[in-house]
Amino acid sequence: MTTVLLIRHGDHDLLNRAIAGRMPSVHLNASGIEQVEKLAGTLSSLPIRAVFTSPLERALESAEPLAKHLSLELQVSDQISEVDFGEWTGWTFHQLHGNPEWKRFNEYRSGSRVPGGESMQEIQARMMDFLERMRVEYPDAVVAAFGHGDPIKMALMHCLAVPIDFLHRIEISTGSVSAIQVSEAPARVLCLNWTPGLPTIEGR
Repeated sequence: MTTVLLIRHGDHDLLNRAIAGRMPSVHLNASGIEQVEKLAGTLSSLPIRAVFTSPLERALESAEPLAKHLSLELQVSDQISEVDFGEWTGWTFHQLHGNPEWKRFNEYRSGSRVPGGESMQEIQARMMDFLERMRVEYPDAVVAAFGHGDPIKMALMHCLAVPIDFLHRIEISTGSVSAIQVSEAPARVLCLNWTPGLPTIEGR
């Protein structure tokens, strides 16, 4: 069985203000750098065989400390990239407020598509393809994958058999770890939205 650690990037200055999406040059801020350094120190004790990252700067910068701790080369994968937010990329939430398409997107994710961007089903499919690829390429190993909130949610919701429209019932914080165990049997979620400082899975 392969264990995939799905890790959301650290804080950046557009967080909770605007849709960064796939904008270039969105970097971690001081808080984000502190988050990922702490996370790398915690995760470096695990027998991680590979470190993957989304191609976006905030994910790359989040993955680098762990890869350095483990002396592993970073591997970039588009499969775990952020949602393609199309026409909404760079818009502030204030600008989107009252937009009927934005309202529908948040209330009915399973039946909506970002204008000029992706659907949730497409995001979920590429995330599950990534998990299957990890199962085949890294059998019985632990793999770390640094990505983004909604794609991580899509993988978790598929494994938990949770409808896409319940997206907002799951929290994936910046700097958090969610673990999925993949094998030929149905995948199992081992933990969700864990961050350093919280009790371990075993309760210790």
